[in-house]
Amino acid sequence: MVFLGRVVVLRNELRNGKLGSFHYSYNPTTGCEKVKFLIVASAHAQTIDYGANHMLDYVTSAGRSSKIHIMDRGRTHSGGKSEACFYLGRAKLSAGTLEPP
Repeated sequence: MVFLGRVVVLRNELRNGKLGSFHYSYNPTTGCEKVKFLIVASAHAQTIDYGANHMLDYVTSAGRSSKIHIMDRGRTHSGGKSEACFYLGRAKLSAGTLEPP
């Protein structure tokens, strides 16, 4: 689960006082969920961003399911802002296999 490395980085940035925001969207045509995080420097070193942490919990939990596939992309901008996207979709099964219960 390679995406967990990116989750750890985002959690560490939030723990170090940066502010996080997220945007969730769902595409009914493809059945894909997209969760986008934006982490920016905070003026308050003791800020705890519970909403972003809860959404990271959701992404981590979904990734533990054998029925969900997660692809992630991210980058850190020169100004210190970090951006990460997680795409969650139903795992593709190879021909001749049954979907797990």
